[in-house]
Amino acid sequence: EYRRSVHYAALTGKNDLSAPTCKSCHGAHGATPPGISSVANVCGTCHPTQAERFDLSPHTAAFAALEQPACESCHGNHAIVHPHDTWIGVGEAQVCGSCHSPGDEGAKAAATISSALLTATGATDRVQARVDHVEKAGMLMDDAQVKLESAHQALVLARVEIHAVNPGRVEAQTRAALAEDSAAGKMAATAEAEIRYRR
Repeated sequence: EYRRSVHYAALTGKNDLSAPTCKSCHGAHGATPPGISSVANVCGTCHPTQAERFDLSPHTAAFAALEQPACESCHGNHAIVHPHDTWIGVGEAQVCGSCHSPGDEGAKAAATISSALLTATGATDRVQARVDHVEKAGMLMDDAQVKLESAHQALVLARVEIHAVNPGRVEAQTRAALAEDSAAGKMAATAEAEIRYRR
């Protein structure tokens, strides 16, 4: 299972020696790694921001009451694959549906978070394609690429905020991404007009 994981891919494909191996979580020679009392604590050593956001979420108390593990309830433990925005929701193959039903408060929060992420990701992808197109036509688009990088960083932060299960926190980051997308889109429109004028 570990060999199917993103951690194994990072270790063997990217030569990332910081990627966790068996002993990172399980220790060696019967010794437990310092400060490790659960798998969630193991995850938090490399993903502290996600762990902090999870601690702010309603899931912290709920998972403890149900005696459910934290990180591995959604991400698994050995065969950890790269997470994707489509996981969020209560539909088939969506992780929120393992605990929530359509219409409950958790499902509503998941729908809001999912919508915000998909809207911002779609906008970023569309504007990126537009900027790339005018760049290939010979226009200098460095400022637009900087805006798109800022949009990408905002999306990264939005995906971290998912762990707090607070739609407002996610939407704050996706709004920032959309603002950067809008600015880059205006630059692309100006460049497109210049191309037309030159022709």
